[in-house]
Amino acid sequence: MIPIVSVSIDDDTQQAVTRVLKSGQLAEGPVVKEFENLFGKFIGV
Repeated sequence: MIPIVSVSIDDDTQQAVTRVLKSGQLAEGPVVKEFENLFGKFIGV
């Protein structure tokens, strides 16, 4: 098969995702709250 895209994930991102997955809080954890706050500011809500 000919690859169409190459995915590159840096170490910081990989560690952050691993922390969230290991916490078991995928839907309502502190990282989600932080994302919601930052995204809200980004879109002006």
